[in-house]
Amino acid sequence: MVRRTITIKEDNTAPNFVNVPDNLTLSCEEISETGQVTLGGWLTSVTAEDACDTDVVITHDYDNTTLDICNGGGTTRVTWTATDACGNSRTVSRTITVREDNTAPTFTNVPESLTLTCDEISETGQVTLGGWLTSVTAEDACDTDVVITHDYDNTTLDICNGGGTTRVTWTATDACGNSRTVSR
Repeated sequence: MVRRTITIKEDNTAPNFVNVPDNLTLSCEEISETGQVTLGGWLTSVTAEDACDTDVVITHDYDNTTLDICNGGGTTRVTWTATDACGNSRTVSRTITVREDNTAPTFTNVPESLTLTCDEISETGQVTLGGWLTSVTAEDACDTDVVITHDYDNTTLDICNGGGTTRVTWTATDACGNSRTVSR
């Protein structure tokens, strides 16, 4: 019987990164619904290889709460770690830059001016007026919940002294405080 010795050298070599994306710059529009695809693809595009492990585990430390689109945008550093089965690891980092949202919402529906008779201002007219006031809609590329307010004051119209006209202004404001107005 012939005996031979098999010697296995310990794996002390960390995986090597094969694909690492460039730094990423996004506008707030790209971070919202469609941007998650861009950001998600960027985060998962990193690949690594190892001489002794065909299934290298890659993790990253990205935290989406670190980017503030309202206060000057921001930059955050993302670090990926590639770890092999023996616990050897290597890291690489890149930067995500987000541009500040300074674009006001856009009105998508604004009613025409409204003319009411005195009987329309009474019980049934409040439905007409209320519907008119709340029919305004707006959208924003970075905020799905735009706040719309108006300045209508029901004490400004006097049906007994010549009727009157009042101008109503709606304001659409996004989460960053950007606003746009429209009047009728």
